[in-house]
Amino acid sequence: MRSSKPRDTYPLRSKSWKPKASMNSLPEELLLRVVEQLDRKYDADTILSLRGVNRKWRRIATPYIYITASGFGETFIEQPRIESSTDFLSNLCWKLSHQPQLSGFIKEMVSEPWRDVRRGLQFCPQFLRSVYCNLLSEAARDVPRDLRRQIASEMPSNVADALFAFILIMCRQIETLVIEALDTGCGPRTREVIYFALKQQHMPLQGRARHVLGSIKSFRLGDYVNGFCLTDALCLLSLPTLEHLSLGNLGDNCIDEQPEPPCVIPKPCARNLTSLALDSCHLSGKGLTKLLAACPNLQTLNIRMRTRNVKPSRPPCFGGALEDHGKGLQFLYLDTTAFDDDRTPEQSAHFLEALDSLDGSLKWLVITRADFTTAEDLAAALPKSVYVLIILGFRGVDGNASPFQSLLYDPRLPNLRRIACLPGAPGDLGHSAYCTSLGRCLPTDADVRKCGGTTFER
Repeated sequence: MRSSKPRDTYPLRSKSWKPKASMNSLPEELLLRVVEQLDRKYDADTILSLRGVNRKWRRIATPYIYITASGFGETFIEQPRIESSTDFLSNLCWKLSHQPQLSGFIKEMVSEPWRDVRRGLQFCPQFLRSVYCNLLSEAARDVPRDLRRQIASEMPSNVADALFAFILIMCRQIETLVIEALDTGCGPRTREVIYFALKQQHMPLQGRARHVLGSIKSFRLGDYVNGFCLTDALCLLSLPTLEHLSLGNLGDNCIDEQPEPPCVIPKPCARNLTSLALDSCHLSGKGLTKLLAACPNLQTLNIRMRTRNVKPSRPPCFGGALEDHGKGLQFLYLDTTAFDDDRTPEQSAHFLEALDSLDGSLKWLVITRADFTTAEDLAAALPKSVYVLIILGFRGVDGNASPFQSLLYDPRLPNLRRIACLPGAPGDLGHSAYCTSLGRCLPTDADVRKCGGTTFER
């Protein structure tokens, strides 16, 4: 007769036996710690593999997916070798129209410097218009309808302004954005999106959608056609997550007609911003004062001025801006070699007074030879905290650079360790090839010798 007692399938197993622990049995908090140890950019294959294990790992690994869209090299979004920012933006928009889910994973967008050659994609404009319009209607319902229609109608013609605005709206997870220059410049669509992002900061989130530019940490964009105005910069400084801002061709006003900015621009306070770079800048002294007033924790300031063919070619005085809002600067790059005319004695005196007020935090200083009169005047105003000094636009290096060597042994400058004098008249490559205005990159001794300069070290 058959026994009703169930048979032990594993007779040798102890009753206290428990299955071995696995990764899946660990709490999600510990699994998050594991994923956090991976590099989101360079361990992307590993993160994608973890995402495919099961639902639990999919939920954990998805926020760490980091896709870089670039106009060169190998990326997860394969782009053909392109030669202009318009081609890059056009290809990226076409890719997003086929796989809109990628927009939630793009964390970095990098484009090569602009060139005159354009070989954009050629598709049926009417077909593309309907595709982009439907995509914006589904994925960007929080954006005003008129703005969506205007962007969709201009995109098929490969208008860089509309293409860029479309990407800003769709890719709201972008943390790093680097476009050296838009071929046709930033137009009304891009500015309307920036103004809309400013208004969105005071709106509640709708569902799971993020705000436009709500994740941006590093924003680098150049417009050498129309230029940026001070209002554009102040709107960008209102973004809560912004840490690094770089704008090319910034002035108090724009060249072309642009849409009206918001009626009330809240006083920006970029508390997270630590680095500000202004290439081909033509701001006034008052404009820079407003800009620095919105950056209370700024540590790096890079400014390379341009003249805009205005005569007399004399730089504005930034002494007041530095004196009032530059107390926390550690790195100051101020290139005024583009100006031909000599500075007035009042300008030089005010600038040296501003340098003297930066004592305590300033460690790296890059200035132009024409901004001060003699080496003794500079030694009297130079902050004692400086230990690297770079002088741009130096003329007669072999003869006139020797007085600056004595600064290394001046008792008023105990921390000064290195002085480099780079020659060059306005427009020469001596000051621009090895001293970049877009970071803390300083020329090495080999770089200085290569451009005919002189280095003194203690």
